[in-house]
Amino acid sequence: MNATPTIVDVRAIPPRERHPQIFRTFDGLPPTGAFLLVNDHNPVPLLHQFRFERPHAFEWWPLEQGPEVWRVLIAKRAKAEPETIGGYLGGDHRRIEALWDDFRARLNAEDLPGARERFGEFSLGLHRHIEMEERILFPAFEERTGMSGAGPTVVMRDEHEEIRRLLEAIETGLGREGGVAAARDAVSSPCRELADLLNSHDQKEEGILYPTTDQLVDARAKADMVHLMRAI
Repeated sequence: MNATPTIVDVRAIPPRERHPQIFRTFDGLPPTGAFLLVNDHNPVPLLHQFRFERPHAFEWWPLEQGPEVWRVLIAKRAKAEPETIGGYLGGDHRRIEALWDDFRARLNAEDLPGARERFGEFSLGLHRHIEMEERILFPAFEERTGMSGAGPTVVMRDEHEEIRRLLEAIETGLGREGGVAAARDAVSSPCRELADLLNSHDQKEEGILYPTTDQLVDARAKADMVHLMRAI
């Protein structure tokens, strides 16, 4: 995926011309290329149009969700082939990890504004990932396995709560007065805890939940699930 994707800001474009411009930009991308869409409203109707006009060919990753500006990274997949649960959510893990690494690099370089911006994108991505699992993946897994009151999803939900707590602690620490030194000191411990937790958490999901769900869900249901996840 492009390190510095082209920005397509459609806020000044007449509404009737926005979608054609966006699709022209997408069609001109090389495989794995991407552009950053900037909009003045939630572009979910565009997501639905992508699903029907460019099926299996795109990825959709929100970076900012209002209330005034919406930013979505739209990428062309290497191959237009049906998605799997493991492929989609595992890919989101890799994307979120890259945002985390960039956040830490900016913080270590004493770029506090840049670190705060990247952490905002990371936090949004991780909160969305958790919501995708709790609203869509976990119910499907529990329904098909019968493990609703016990099993891996119970452990995952408990760990999600701890992840949310650590995200809040890091956000609070980044806002502390005293400049970059104070912020780095404040977030050192929760960052270390979060990195350790995510490492084990993601391994369990990719080793158990994702492949099991892929085995139990047919191709049509997988496509519907992935679309619902993208719309969150």
